[in-house]
Amino acid sequence: MDAQTLGRVESLCRTLYTSPAAQERVRAEAVLARAFPTFSTTAEPMLPIDDQSLLLPFSAAQPIEGLAQTSVLLRQTADLYTQTYAVNHLKSLVLHHFALLSTEEKVQLKVFIMTYFSENVGAERMVITSLTQVLTLIVKVAWFEAETFTKVIEELSTFIHASVDHQILGAHILNDMVSEMNNPQLNPLRVAKLRKAVIAFRETNLIQVFQTGISFLNRFHGNSLTFTSDMQKLVYIEHAMMLIRSCLTFDFIGTSPDESSDDVTALQVPSSWRPVVDETFIQLLFQTYRVLALSQVPRHQQSSSKVMEAISQAVSIRRSLFNDKERVTWLSAIIRGLSTVMEQAIGMVSAENYHELCKTLSRLKITYNLSEMVQCGSGQPAENQASPEFLKWIRNVTQFSVQGFSAELDWSPISDSYLLTFWAKCSSTSSSPVPSQEEVDQCTLVVVECYINSRIAACVRIVEDDLEDLFEDEDALINNLETLATSCRRCYESVAQYAGSTFASALQSYRTTGARIAEHQLTFLVYLASAMIGARMPYQSPESQDSLDGELSCAVLETLQLNQRAPTMLPAMNSAVMYFFSQFRKSYIGESAHRTSRVYESLAMQFQVDDQEHAMELIASQVLQMLRSVPGPGSTNDKAVLTRQSELAFKSLRLLHDLSTGYVTVKLLAKMDAVKALTAEHAFPFLDTAPKSRALYYTILSRILFTEDTPTTVFPVFVAPFEEKLAQLAQVVDESGGSVVAAAANLSEPSAQMTLVGLFRDLRGLLISMSLKQVFQQYWEWIYPEKLSLLRSLMEVVASMPEVSVALLKLFYELSLNRSSRLVFDSNSVNGILLFRETSILIQTYASHAVQVTVSDARAWPDLYKGTAACMRMLKVALSGNYVNFGVLLLYGDDSLESALAAISAMVMRIPVEHVMQYPKLAQAFFELCETLTQPSNLQLVQSLSPSFFAYMGQVIISALQPPPTMATPANTIDNIVTFLCTEEIRRASSSSVSARMAPRSPGGPLSPITPGGARSARPVHCVTAAFAQYPDLLTVWMSQLLNTLFFDDSTIQWSLSRPLLPLVMLNKEHFDGYCNTIIQSQLPRHQETVSRLMGNLLKDMDNTLTQKARDRLTNAINQFRRDLATDNISLIFPQNQ
Repeated sequence: MDAQTLGRVESLCRTLYTSPAAQERVRAEAVLARAFPTFSTTAEPMLPIDDQSLLLPFSAAQPIEGLAQTSVLLRQTADLYTQTYAVNHLKSLVLHHFALLSTEEKVQLKVFIMTYFSENVGAERMVITSLTQVLTLIVKVAWFEAETFTKVIEELSTFIHASVDHQILGAHILNDMVSEMNNPQLNPLRVAKLRKAVIAFRETNLIQVFQTGISFLNRFHGNSLTFTSDMQKLVYIEHAMMLIRSCLTFDFIGTSPDESSDDVTALQVPSSWRPVVDETFIQLLFQTYRVLALSQVPRHQQSSSKVMEAISQAVSIRRSLFNDKERVTWLSAIIRGLSTVMEQAIGMVSAENYHELCKTLSRLKITYNLSEMVQCGSGQPAENQASPEFLKWIRNVTQFSVQGFSAELDWSPISDSYLLTFWAKCSSTSSSPVPSQEEVDQCTLVVVECYINSRIAACVRIVEDDLEDLFEDEDALINNLETLATSCRRCYESVAQYAGSTFASALQSYRTTGARIAEHQLTFLVYLASAMIGARMPYQSPESQDSLDGELSCAVLETLQLNQRAPTMLPAMNSAVMYFFSQFRKSYIGESAHRTSRVYESLAMQFQVDDQEHAMELIASQVLQMLRSVPGPGSTNDKAVLTRQSELAFKSLRLLHDLSTGYVTVKLLAKMDAVKALTAEHAFPFLDTAPKSRALYYTILSRILFTEDTPTTVFPVFVAPFEEKLAQLAQVVDESGGSVVAAAANLSEPSAQMTLVGLFRDLRGLLISMSLKQVFQQYWEWIYPEKLSLLRSLMEVVASMPEVSVALLKLFYELSLNRSSRLVFDSNSVNGILLFRETSILIQTYASHAVQVTVSDARAWPDLYKGTAACMRMLKVALSGNYVNFGVLLLYGDDSLESALAAISAMVMRIPVEHVMQYPKLAQAFFELCETLTQPSNLQLVQSLSPSFFAYMGQVIISALQPPPTMATPANTIDNIVTFLCTEEIRRASSSSVSARMAPRSPGGPLSPITPGGARSARPVHCVTAAFAQYPDLLTVWMSQLLNTLFFDDSTIQWSLSRPLLPLVMLNKEHFDGYCNTIIQSQLPRHQETVSRLMGNLLKDMDNTLTQKARDRLTNAINQFRRDLATDNISLIFPQNQ
């Protein structure tokens, strides 16, 4: 490449990456794409270039030529942007067309990359990283082709024994190579071959990389290197730690031949690593950590956390790697190093070091048993006694935990979780005690009490210093407390008594002062008691612990009573109480109707709760009271307060939902007076505060109140408030004198719209849990016909109000959904037809507005597409619900179905094709409807859809099949359509053959079918047949699109994509043959004969029938075709004109 051309390429690359003008970037990309094509099916179409003088004087015609040109460009340029473009293009070519190269060409490409590394030590790291990815891909794919590809690590050793800069570059390359080898995203077509290469790399080369990282540390401590600056020294040690961490975090799971089931959470290093992984290695890591952490250079101190992170990985190495004696030696070195760090607080001024040390302790206990740790030490411990080193270590961990929990600094819930996990694992050991178990239990008790005290003290600092609330991150708090609760159960009597005394002290303080500090402390204690109760192990916890749970429950209920009498309440207290009730339900309320426990002894004495039924009554009454206490939206304008209120309402509803899902518990709930009172009065203010919870609320009430043994008198009482609201709406419509404009003006206020939305959500919520046919029948008799007529009229009014109209459409969707076969009416009933008529009218009413409205792209989904999707989902469930005989509608001239289809097609065809795929919910609704609509039983009913609708459908399907396709419904739709067309073609051919045989010998054509009236008339052409007769290119484009994906891409839905191929080929065998010939001619000459032979096998056994066996045969043939290509090391070249 001459200097002038190189300058033009560099200028184009700088423009591509730096120009602020989008038009200039697009032009530069188009010019470069002409000179450096990717030859990939996933590449964007080449943009036209008006000024031909801008084109570069060369253009690759084949991928191999493109590789050569890109290599030349990378070798000659020193421009960073050009290097970036060249490396990325090289990566794309290797990724898609590496199989086109011969073994010699692959070796040359590998040598070129290695040479580039050695000649460009100072190259930018992102260029080196991208080029290393290319090298790793070459190694993985060509591992078994030549020995040179398995010796890459040895070749890189020349960097490791050169200058410091070369060593750093070599470490960077090795680290990137290990990371790329560890990449779980393997080519599905070559997954077996690539996985074998990765396994071979792990068995032979990974340990060399690991040893290289260790050698870096030894050189660092041996003072055998001369660094030019502190920064170079820092970079050197950081790269050493990167190598060690990359090797330790390699994906060993599922590849180690001697793995065991109890080691799945540990690092499954191969057995061949045993000589390298010993006590000297862990001592080297601790030595490195000490040097960096105690360094006077700030950057060195910051890097010490990387060493501790490597230590946390090293302690996770599987225990089965060592025999018993070796394991004790290994553990002794770890415990000795950790004990020194904790005792001397080395590096603990750094929050990162503290966090990594907490993680190390957690991983150590997860990997190793306490019974193994107690043996650690320089000498042999006495029988049934722990070693002195272990006792010193466990005391140091205790002191470290106490200091961490008691720190006056801002505490980290994430770091705390690791420490708490360590102590929880120590507490959850097997039932057989280990030596010095009492010492461990005592340390656990000290840590638990310290954690509780630290949170109590934190409440004081939070209130006095106005710090971040302890309860802001409730999920982290609950996670920590539930982990702590496991430790509490180990010494439950002591912890429960301590928690109870702390509770009593806080209650006394709150009674006397009512201070905010005491209120915060009580809130934390409620969370703590809840977690402790929730940690109860069924059938394992002794009755004495149930009694202690009862005492804690009494303290919580007493706190609740005090707060309810207080003028103000901490918002977090309500959430804490809901958490308590949910944990109590989990531990002590089950499906047994007469479940007893000693937990109720204390509760019976103080609160008259003596069994499960009374406990449920208490919980239900408190939940309902909590819901009643949530104020309406007008109580405050503070968004944070409104958010908390909505979250509290949702938590309360989730608890009530959990209680209502059990077969026994829901019956108990239905008998309670507090719940029965909801029959007549169920409208709470929170419904307006948390409007999205309305459907859930009425779903729960419907499940509780309307069971199979519910009296029929309950339903009319329950829906009376809805009767009143609907009557008011009817009055508004009547007062408008039939004028839609006047009615819309009366309902256009935001408050009126929210009332309508709430009403529709309430009615939908009632329907969701109505799975019983007799209950739904009550609902249907109540809503039809007057109220459905009113809702129809309302749609004319609210169609221009997106939120209201969508809520109404969702109500009709639920009404049309045959959930649990509730819509299977009696054989003589016409309710199914009546319901579909109402659905059809509603769709038409909404469509009459939707086809006229114009919205911006930003408002397209909420204002238009959301309603359109709801209409499509509504029609889909109606067509597939099996409660309407649509053939009867056609027989008696009822145009409900045709009108609904016409309305939806009019709405859908206004949506630009590209918008359908931009909105996933819209695309899902569209393709589900198309799949249902084109099913054989439904296609017989579709007579009036216009050819333009099928043309639109075809274009959307083409868009959906763009690689990589993710939805199977477009392929299923194609399958339905082409199967229908193929069946019609076979039927017509058969009919013509029969007519020819039966025709008289006299001149004249074949007779037409005879109509009932006696006249002969031709059978009408089906709208699907007419549409594809008008747009035949759709079938060929579909076939080409499917074949492109099946041959060139790796999709997760390959099976679904292959199903329509057989009828497509039967309809147009010529196009299939032409496609195959184009593919064959586009391959390298040496591959054309093989590809032609393999493609000839695709239809070898096809018998022109649409049986499942024939489809499976073609699917298997395609899969075999791809496997054979991989076996022959052939990568198909995509035709440029395809």
